[in-house]
Amino acid sequence: GSNALTVYGRTDQSSAAPVRTISGPDSGINGPYDVAVAGSEIFAVNYTNSSVTVHGTTATGNVTPTREIRGASTGLGGPTGIAVDTTHSEIVTVNAYANIYWHGISANGNVAYTRLITGCENSAGCCPANLHSPKGVAIDMANDTAIYASAGSNSIVVHQRLSTGSPPTRMTNVIQP
Repeated sequence: GSNALTVYGRTDQSSAAPVRTISGPDSGINGPYDVAVAGSEIFAVNYTNSSVTVHGTTATGNVTPTREIRGASTGLGGPTGIAVDTTHSEIVTVNAYANIYWHGISANGNVAYTRLITGCENSAGCCPANLHSPKGVAIDMANDTAIYASAGSNSIVVHQRLSTGSPPTRMTNVIQP
């Protein structure tokens, strides 16, 4: 169903059955948008309940997450992307409101973010961070940067990892109408 994480074998094709599925009311999975795997953990952002749930990579069924970041202090409203930086022990999330949040990798509960880059929800010219409807995030550990897909500005935006927003280090493939 739509409130599930399904795991497939690396070489599975076509109509292969999942190796395992994490779902059910105890799983915390509710409108999952993106996942990241780090070590022996699966990190999922859940749009509907504005959370990050963490499960073991061998978890299956209606299993309670080992950790869950959720609540008003987290800033996670409508998360749409996640990346895990194991070098610096951080989780990076983007949300529907064009914000990027950092939490500690072991964060649990209603915990405040450690850093924030504020983007723009609407007009392409409104914000120096050039973040408009971010849909994906990746960490480039070799260059100590965070990379975001900014759907609203049709660009890839790169910020230094410790940036608080403006200006971005660089932008690529900016398409103007």
